[in-house]
Amino acid sequence: MSTKAATRRHYSDREKLEALAAYDQNGGNLSQTAREMKVPIKTLAEWRDGRVSMDVADTRAIWREELSARLETMAHDLLDALPGKIESASLKDVVNALAVIIDRMLLLRREPTIISLQQTDRARMRLAIDEFMREAEANGEKVTRADAIKYLKPYLPDIQEHDAIG
Repeated sequence: MSTKAATRRHYSDREKLEALAAYDQNGGNLSQTAREMKVPIKTLAEWRDGRVSMDVADTRAIWREELSARLETMAHDLLDALPGKIESASLKDVVNALAVIIDRMLLLRREPTIISLQQTDRARMRLAIDEFMREAEANGEKVTRADAIKYLKPYLPDIQEHDAIG
């Protein structure tokens, strides 16, 4: 009976940097990046978690900052070009390109994007609704989510009916 020894692939620092850069560009999507870069997800997670040489970690930080700065410059260039592009390109295309560039720039800087801020706001609203319902129940009152939203609306003006979904 013969057993095949598992061979462990060795990745160069350059390959690790490229995979980590792709991970950053994919907004931290580990499985997508592993698939695209043909790297085992566990290996990529280890690199992401800092199990790389100091040279790789330092270079990654430099690359992130350089790319973020380049994207910011592109965003400014697009904004400056916007008035002249309205006639030759669709406004939708220019605005979409600007949105993507700004989103990538924020992700590289590990700053919240509008999507993550909206998710945080929704989570905050749901927590407020849940807490209100718990307090009401503790006081012997049965309150529906819809009732909680109606009560909280003056205090949380951004609260919406979709926040009723638990």
